[in-house]
Amino acid sequence: MAKTFMLGCLRQDKRKFMASQVSYKAGDGAARQRFELNVQALGMPGIRSKRESTFDGYRVLDIEARNENSCSFMRYVLVEPTQIAMIVEAPLAECDDLAADSRVFFSSLRVRP
Repeated sequence: MAKTFMLGCLRQDKRKFMASQVSYKAGDGAARQRFELNVQALGMPGIRSKRESTFDGYRVLDIEARNENSCSFMRYVLVEPTQIAMIVEAPLAECDDLAADSRVFFSSLRVRP
């Protein structure tokens, strides 16, 4: 890993929004390897759905997870040699509208080459 940038917030209703960009050394394939681990969802408990797609020509993985305490929506975007992660989490009591909030948050991403 060469560098990481992170940004997040916790709202009063306990919904968390987080975005990170992890850059890897160019050419070593580390971003792709990490993305593939996410596709396999190793170590991620409570996964309810997983969907691969593309966004502006980049590979995307969307994951929805839920456990006895919380729910989360995650989006991983592979922009080699970088991987972008966007995550929205909330306590179970706040999960009803979280899918809509996550779609708005995920659609805010702009990738500049």
